[in-house]
Amino acid sequence: MKTFTVIGPGRAGGALSIALVRAGFVAEMLITGKSGLRNDLKQHFTGNTRIFTNEDVVEITSDLVLVAVPDDKIEALAQQLAGRIDRNSAVFHLSGALGSEVIGPIAERGIITGSLHPLISISDPVSGAEKLSEAFFCIEGSDNACQIAELIVRRLRARCFRVSSEKKALYHSAAVMAAGHIVALADCAFEAMQNAIGSVAEPREILLPLIESVIANLRNSPAEQALTGPVARGDAKTVVRHLEALGECRSEILEEVYILLARRSAEIASRNAVDPAKIAELLENLNIAKRRSA
Repeated sequence: MKTFTVIGPGRAGGALSIALVRAGFVAEMLITGKSGLRNDLKQHFTGNTRIFTNEDVVEITSDLVLVAVPDDKIEALAQQLAGRIDRNSAVFHLSGALGSEVIGPIAERGIITGSLHPLISISDPVSGAEKLSEAFFCIEGSDNACQIAELIVRRLRARCFRVSSEKKALYHSAAVMAAGHIVALADCAFEAMQNAIGSVAEPREILLPLIESVIANLRNSPAEQALTGPVARGDAKTVVRHLEALGECRSEILEEVYILLARRSAEIASRNAVDPAKIAELLENLNIAKRRSA
């Protein structure tokens, strides 16, 4: 497997395109939307790489075809391009939430299909290409598709794991909680800190070292050992003070987020040698606060 085509070379598709070229693959075609290829991507490909829009494509004969368009466009694109893809190609989409059945029109022509999702945050394709070797890839599809995907991942010097099609949405929900929702959680913390300190300092600058230290703890320890703070100690009185203070911020979301996460933290703390009576008191205080905010 030497040649590839990417349909939708945006952030994920662009990053994977660059990484594949660096791994020795040959970029035959990049198929873009009407806006064309981003300027910061062009320098990473040779003059032999052909650039088309979806409407201009006549035939795709690459060994590997990657579909990197938004989830809601994948099925229609598969129907549009199914008859233009060589039967000896292997086609993978990059969606984290969808299984390979979404490109069923291509599979119906006897073409190997699957999904290949890089489990890493990519904010732009150039820096994202550097990160891919650090990522796990979630692969899904037939045995033949997964074997090809494993070969690709090895060429990228990354790691992979398989998941069944029916579990893709659950897998992706976990990924979103670990990525996008972490950003939302951090933003809640920034807001609460801003309310506490005013304009004295930048909340993000203050809190990021703490966040990074927690990530380091999670890298080396399971959740029950990495958990710190009042909930980990079963300190119900401090939690009540937190909730009272958050209530004064006039933001229902801050208090609600704190309650939900404190409940989960209490479950984690219960795995340790924390006095069950303290955990019960803490949970009761959280229930009272939840009923009050409802």
